[in-house]
Amino acid sequence: MNHAVERVAACVKRLKSLDFPFALTARAENLIRGVQDVDDTIRRLQAYEKAGADVLYAPGLMNLDQVQDVLDAISLPLNVLASFMSSTSLDEYLSIGVRRISVGSYLANYAIGATLSAATQMSEQGRFDWVSEAASGGSIKRLLS
Repeated sequence: MNHAVERVAACVKRLKSLDFPFALTARAENLIRGVQDVDDTIRRLQAYEKAGADVLYAPGLMNLDQVQDVLDAISLPLNVLASFMSSTSLDEYLSIGVRRISVGSYLANYAIGATLSAATQMSEQGRFDWVSEAASGGSIKRLLS
């Protein structure tokens, strides 16, 4: 953990010399790397906070009780990875103090899943029903303009 804290501190030092604002998010990845110890995660996040991070991130928190335990132990904004608690609503996150939520690669995974489903429908059923669920060209153009 000491090396990670040193790296965060070094980044903070360098970022302070920039002439534009930059928010440093420090991640404690132990939960997604096989160390299922929320107390260890909290200790890591607290050390990153002391080192000067702006936002803390602990991917792998599995329920709102764990999230609350982390929030109670830190004073910085906490980023939560929603894929581990996909049935939790935005309102539930907000009600306990979460201010940043990530979805990781899941928007892309969702799009790829839809593409695979459409391809399967065409190749195995010879059908094109999926077209009715596709975004219109106009809605995509409005989004990108």
